[in-house]
Amino acid sequence: MISDFYSLTMADKRRLSQLRQHNRIRFVRIYDPLEQGHTSFRGHELVADNEQTAWLDFSSRKTRDSLEQQYLRHQQFITDMARSLAVPLHTLSAGQSLLQQLGHSSSKAM
Repeated sequence: MISDFYSLTMADKRRLSQLRQHNRIRFVRIYDPLEQGHTSFRGHELVADNEQTAWLDFSSRKTRDSLEQQYLRHQQFITDMARSLAVPLHTLSAGQSLLQQLGHSSSKAM
């Protein structure tokens, strides 16, 4: 499964467990470094997801730290879900060349 996994919830665990019974599955999580607050941009930018739109002040350390904390909570949720299902987890960054990431063992199995 290739996804950012932002729609993944605990309610999906049962279905994934059933899918895993008869299939080999793995999670490949794709993320944007901006999700971690990693950007050299220092200004205001309009950002959106599937649910909301907001202006973020990337010059504010508090904004960048908040993004990083949200990213870490989400990453931990995905890691815990993958572990509980005994599903390998790999991570790919939209901020790096895909071929470079696939050519090296930069994805992390959990």
